[in-house]
Amino acid sequence: MSTQPTGSPTWIDLGTHDIDGAASFYGELFGWDFADQGEDFGHYNMITNNGAPVGGAMSSLMGPEGPTEEPQNPTAWTVYLGTDDIEGTLSKISEQGGKIYYPAMPVGELGSMAIAEDPAGAAFGLWQANQFAGFEFTGKHGSPVWFEAMVNDFDAALPFYRGASGGTPTPWAGRTTRSSGT
Repeated sequence: MSTQPTGSPTWIDLGTHDIDGAASFYGELFGWDFADQGEDFGHYNMITNNGAPVGGAMSSLMGPEGPTEEPQNPTAWTVYLGTDDIEGTLSKISEQGGKIYYPAMPVGELGSMAIAEDPAGAAFGLWQANQFAGFEFTGKHGSPVWFEAMVNDFDAALPFYRGASGGTPTPWAGRTTRSSGT
C-alpha cells in the first residue's frame, strides 16, 4: 500500500513524558493538532496538519504493565522507514549488524511496526502499511520534509542503510568527519 519507495521515511513519532506540552509547542510552531486515539491504542496521539497525517506522539510514562511514575524512554523523535516486507527487512537488519529493539507487531488494521538500531547506534522504526500508508506530504508549513541520521560512524551507517532498508541514502556532499579526541 505504500506510495513511497522502500526505505523512504514514511512516519515520525514522538515519545515524551509531556504530551500536553508537546501539543502546545508544536501546535504553535507548525499548526499541528494532536488527537488521542483512546485506550485501545495506548492513548497514542495522531498528529495532523490541516487534516493531513503528520506523525504521532505517545507518553513515555506508559510501560508494558501500564502507567508509570518515571519515563520509560528519553524524549525523542523516531523516523520510520517504509517496507513492503517487515520480517524480511528485520532479517536484513540483523545480517547487516543492526539490533532489533521491538520486533514486528501489528497496529490494529493500520499496518505493522518495529524499532531497530543501526551499527552506528541510531534508532529508527520500520512501517509496513496495511490500511495506513503514513504521513502525507502536503508541501504546506508543518509538513515533514527533511530526514537525516546523525551518526558517529558514517562509514558503517551508509552501507547498512543501503543493504538493510533497500533505500538509497543520499550523503550530503558537505559532511565532515569528526574525531572523538580519544
